Amino acid sequence: MMSAWTMALARSCKSVARGFSRCPKMHTTNKVVGGAISIQPVSESYYAEVIDHVTPIFLRDEPLSQCFPPCTTGRRERDFRNYAEQQLRSGLCVVALDGGTVVGACLNRPLSKEQVMNYPLPPSDDEAEDPLNASVVRMIVTIHRQLNLFSTLGVDKLLEIGLVSVAPTHIGRGLAVKMVRASVELGARKGFRAAKADCTGPASARACEKAGMAPVHRLLYDEYKVKGEVVFRQTTTRGPALTVMAAKLQDSPPYVIPATPRPKI
Repeated sequence: MMSAWTMALARSCKSVARGFSRCPKMHTTNKVVGGAISIQPVSESYYAEVIDHVTPIFLRDEPLSQCFPPCTTGRRERDFRNYAEQQLRSGLCVVALDGGTVVGACLNRPLSKEQVMNYPLPPSDDEAEDPLNASVVRMIVTIHRQLNLFSTLGVDKLLEIGLVSVAPTHIGRGLAVKMVRASVELGARKGFRAAKADCTGPASARACEKAGMAPVHRLLYDEYKVKGEVVFRQTTTRGPALTVMAAKLQDSPPYVIPATPRPKI
């Protein structure tokens, strides 16, 4: 999965999203065993079904969630549902439909340099109800302030590829790659000239790379420490590192130009 851990950052993105709410026509159909899967921008009529689809998959499968105890207050699910709805209202998300049923989704949003550079970092000793969210936001914002992809890619806004989810019944059909590819094409056609994704596990990094993005930064979890302590300890699903993927975009095919890799900071 991806950087769904921008839940807190998403609360500040409404003003940026307003300018990108119109969705150009885009519809791709991919023949697979069992029927035709259509991948298209998410219309408002599908918001509720998409949220119901992505929420349990995120809560169960997000790699970094295994590094912390389960949230017993319901806060994690409430925050995620709010995050998902805000992403959907950006007009930048895509859905995979099998006969009208949601079987996959990719939640995306616009991200400005101001949001990244001015967002107040959660204090390292403030874990609130759910330490997971604050811990991941702190790590990702710190990384992106150091990387400053806005300057590297010469833009003042980025398309952020967020969480990618596929129904268990449809895993193995290449839907994740197709949804990421459709997402960057949608962003390119709407005026974005760069995209990035924060991949918390190896599967999402592979999907982004197959869709044309390139790794520009890799942070080993065992090397990320706060006050001398490893924050995200080894689990069976966590994977070794957070991988930042990026691409330059253009408004005509092939739409995606992989970003030049940078050395690890």
